[in-house]
This record gives sequence, structure tokens and C-alpha cells, in this order.
Amino acid sequence: MKKTLATLLVVALVASVCGVMFVSAESVNLAAGKEVANAENVAADVTTLWIDTDLTDGKVETGWEILWTAGQWFGYWWNPDSASAAEWTNAPEGVATPTIDLGAVCSVDKVRVNMFLGSDMGIIPAQSVTVKVSTDGENYTEVATTTLEAPAAGDTTVGWVEFALEAPVDAQYVCVEMVLGAVWLFVDEIEIYGTAPAGSDEPVEPDAPATGKTWENTMVEGENGNYSCEVPYGYTWNVNYVDGTIAGEDVTVCTTQAAYDVCNPNWAITVYLEKQADGTYVALQDAIVTPGTAAAAGITIGENQIALVAHSAYSNPNGSNWQGKVVAMSVKAGDVFTVSDDFSTVVAVDPNAAPETPDTPITGDAGILVFAVLAVVAIAGCAVASKIKSSAL
Repeated sequence: MKKTLATLLVVALVASVCGVMFVSAESVNLAAGKEVANAENVAADVTTLWIDTDLTDGKVETGWEILWTAGQWFGYWWNPDSASAAEWTNAPEGVATPTIDLGAVCSVDKVRVNMFLGSDMGIIPAQSVTVKVSTDGENYTEVATTTLEAPAAGDTTVGWVEFALEAPVDAQYVCVEMVLGAVWLFVDEIEIYGTAPAGSDEPVEPDAPATGKTWENTMVEGENGNYSCEVPYGYTWNVNYVDGTIAGEDVTVCTTQAAYDVCNPNWAITVYLEKQADGTYVALQDAIVTPGTAAAAGITIGENQIALVAHSAYSNPNGSNWQGKVVAMSVKAGDVFTVSDDFSTVVAVDPNAAPETPDTPITGDAGILVFAVLAVVAIAGCAVASKIKSSAL
């Protein structure tokens, strides 16, 4: 572990020294929010459930605590000995090539990739990482490369592999070529620093959660028949059990930690919610697939918190409640839900259309003052009406 860290530190320091003369204050992350080509998932029934992340969304993993959570890591896979190699692989011949289109020819001075640098469950870092650039998307030139040492068993290092280029290069397309060192390579974020030409689109932040969308109109079918969707809004989960043990394709709501520990959440989808007002809950984190045991999910249900658990984790029409599970997987931290008093139904709502908190009743001195004002207005009104009546007589 120490040797690996030392090697990476030397690479970063040497690169930084080379780049210090030209990196300006205007240098920004040009890749933020950009689309990434050659970063398709392997089989959707595997990776859309837990090994799937946006490589340019700005969310960076800093530690290795695998909960197999959607949005946590992106897995590149290649196993020439597997019968499914041709069907599943997203790193043909063991080489991953995520490529980012910056939208215009920019001046690029630094590239870095966040990845798992340790050794766990057949996942190790890349053997080598190479940066290639192009102005037309067809002809690429190598501008930087490094070789990574194999980690020691049990190493759980997570960190950046960084290249500060010797001189800025013109590029619209940046390819990060990574040669896999084992069956799996886990990466989490790619950043490309530099300056965009005057008049071009400024680098954008990743899109905020879409509003005005529902699960029906964002659900799409993957290549192998599994589905995914962008948002959970508009979906209703009909709960089979409250604080009960589930099996098959059931849905349960757990209102206590003890109930969750024994509800059989193995390989189920858990949506962790906290009460905000009567009937209104909010998701405390992105939905997760529990990796075998309740304890491994890291869920601790406290006061005014519940867990909706959809069992199991398949997302195609071959299983019952498949739509409910697809939608459950799309839940993100901050999503809003209405929950019935008896927990029999849970409804995902657009946060912009969430039920408003009832107005706080006016009490105390403020209430007395308002009442007094209203009384004076009422008395004055009666006096005016009486005067008008008398004049008429």
C-alpha cells in the first residue's frame, strides 16, 4: 500500500512541477456535466443496480466502503474466460476507453481520474492509464501515460491518478485509456482542466434533478430487456407488509431497526426515508441494493424514519413488481414522498409539487392583536351601516 501511494505521489508531484508554469487561474474543469462515450454499462441486470455512476457529475468517492449502491462506482469488466464476455464486456480486450467531448476545441492542461487503487473482490487499479486527445474525434495523439503498481492484498486506497501536461494541448475529445489489471476496474470521476475558447459554451454544472418528469415518461429499456428511469415521481408503492418478513417480489415498510434487521432485505432495494411533516417524507440517501445482509446496508432507522424495501433486485418484466423496483432504484437523496398513516402506500412526488406545510395557527399575543383588529373593523362596519340606515329614515 505504501509503495503504491508513493508511486502515485511521485507521478503527481513531477507532473505538477511540469505544469506549474502554465496552469492559470482561469483553468476550470471542462468535463463537468459532459457526456462520456465508451462508458456503457455491462449487463444492465448487474450494473444498473449497483455499479453505475456518472463519470462527470462531480460526486467523488473518497473511501472504499462498498455498499453496492447505484451511483457509487462505475465498473469496467473484461473476462476472456467467461462465456458472457462478448455480451457483458464494456472494456473489449481488457481496455477501457471513456471519451469526453468538450463541445469545442479547448486548451487542456490537466487530466485526472479517480479510481479504486486497492485490491478487493477481484477489483484492482488499471495496469496503465494513458491520455489521448483529438480535435476531430477520429485522429488521437497520446499526450501522457503512467504505469500503476499492483496493490498489496487488503489495500483499500481510493485516489486520483493525475496528469499535469508539460504544455497545454488543443483538444475537443479526450480519451482516458485504461488497461485492466484484473476482471474489474472501478472508476468514479474524470476531470479535464483547461480553458474554453472565447464565445464557446461555458463549462456547465451537472443537471439538477429533473422537474416536471414522471417515472412513466422517463423509463427506458436497456439492451438486455432490463429497464431504468430517471425519476420516481408519480409512482405509488402498495406495501405488502409493515414490519414483516418479505420474500419473492414483495414490498415492506420497516418502522424500526429491529424490524429492518429481520425483514429479509437480502439483495433487495432499500429506500431510506425520514418524516418531515404529517404524511410527508424525504429520502435521506440514494436507494441502495443491500449486499446480502441488513447490517451490510448501513441503514440505522431512528425516530421518525422508515425504510421501504422492494424485494428482490431484478428490473425486467420477467418478475412481478418490476416497475416498482425500477422506480425504487431511481430514488435519490432529497426526493419527496407522501406516506399513508398506516404505511400501506408510499407515493413519490415531484418536490416542486410536494404538499405544502399547513400555515401555522396564529396564537398568543399576535392572535389577540389580530382578533382585536378584526373586532374593531367589524364594529366600525356596523356603525357605518347603522348611520346609513338612520339617514335613510
